[in-house]
Amino acid sequence: MSQPPAFALPDGLSLHLGWKAGLIGWIVRQHGLYYAQNWQLGSQFEAIVAQALGEFMLRYDPSTDRLISLYKGGEPVASLTLDGGHERVAEDGARIRFVIIDPNWQSQGLGGVLMSEAMRFLRETHMPKAYLTTFKGLEAARKLYERFDFQKSEEHLDTHWGVPLFGQKYIWQAK
Repeated sequence: MSQPPAFALPDGLSLHLGWKAGLIGWIVRQHGLYYAQNWQLGSQFEAIVAQALGEFMLRYDPSTDRLISLYKGGEPVASLTLDGGHERVAEDGARIRFVIIDPNWQSQGLGGVLMSEAMRFLRETHMPKAYLTTFKGLEAARKLYERFDFQKSEEHLDTHWGVPLFGQKYIWQAK
């Protein structure tokens, strides 16, 4: 596909790039709530998310990284990070991570808005490849990633979250 699909920002929402007060905590909380309720993941998962997101933010550089969020009335409703400055970026590409949408806002195209902005940044900065990790069963997410030309490259049993899941890696290559 030469151009990523276009997704319009729903009325009343605003797109924000970078940190805003409370956003890091919101991302961790939303991950904790969603994955506990839907996938029975517990404190180990939430702690890993908090640690990894904190490490990303401590080295955040807007020339290589993105923290993309959508807000309604001053409150976050969706977010995504793009890590183009991690230590293995030359080998693996930029990493898309921490994609989360408030359950009240799911199925309204917000994932497409976040991914469109991430893909725009990848192309603008001439990053040749990107990847993301997820796990089997997140069908809406899988369909979203595939719409943006991410291809599943591996699947394996992953137990480090405290519950056995089939981890998946999706990759994207610039054309």
